Amino acid sequence: MLMAQNKDNYFQINSIVKLFRMLESLVCREEWDLAALAEHIDIPKTTVLRMLLTLKSLGYVDQTQAGKRYYATTKLFDIGSKAIPFINVFKLAQPTMATLAEKCDESVYLSVLSGIEIVVIAKVSSRHYIKSDSYVGDRFLSYLSSGGKALISAMTSDNRARLFKNHKFELMTHKGISTLDELEKDVERTIDRGYALIDEEAVLGIRSVGVAIFNHRCEPVAALSAAAPSARVPMKKIAHHGKLVVEAGKEISKKLGASDKSATISRAGGKM
Repeated sequence: MLMAQNKDNYFQINSIVKLFRMLESLVCREEWDLAALAEHIDIPKTTVLRMLLTLKSLGYVDQTQAGKRYYATTKLFDIGSKAIPFINVFKLAQPTMATLAEKCDESVYLSVLSGIEIVVIAKVSSRHYIKSDSYVGDRFLSYLSSGGKALISAMTSDNRARLFKNHKFELMTHKGISTLDELEKDVERTIDRGYALIDEEAVLGIRSVGVAIFNHRCEPVAALSAAAPSARVPMKKIAHHGKLVVEAGKEISKKLGASDKSATISRAGGKM
């Protein structure tokens, strides 16, 4: 029976609760007939039929050839599998991020690409009073963050061209990227040095270095970066910070099943 609503679940939409109750039962058997499924989840047959036919129209459920039994399709698996890389990298990156923040003594971020933007999904703050201090959930244009630059550098040039087609580049400081040609030149520099660099392009007085994190399929799934005030990290110290971030990025990539060779950006580009 459906649980009575209380102050803890007053926001629930009963039709969605019923739908997921049905799905959770549907995937536990190879196939179900309508009457048995409705009885099992204690929901009227007419309601169950409407839910099944709706899911069938969306590709999540199908019927046997005779049309009397229903089964879940692999599309349900596809949804869940898409979340796995982000869940794994988030959990596996935490210890490495903490160690990196300790070694470089600056703020460390984990980000993912969302269109042409980068989204912060985890951070370890610097102990310093004056620091780079973005928040989890913050979004930035990818070419204005070292993590974003690392991820777009892992793409092929064709994919970058498609991604930024008709995009009007935004200049936040005089050091920023203003055209796709400039972005491609920056990608070349990123590949040559082994990490992406933001040198006061987003905010004057802030520098950061970033690398892409790869999964077992050699696909870039996230970015690791460290950011600091430029007064505390002059350019002569960037190579040292870059080395620390590269090592940390490889460590996380290896935890995700990436090989030594695939845990770095190549000139051929990633598989995005």
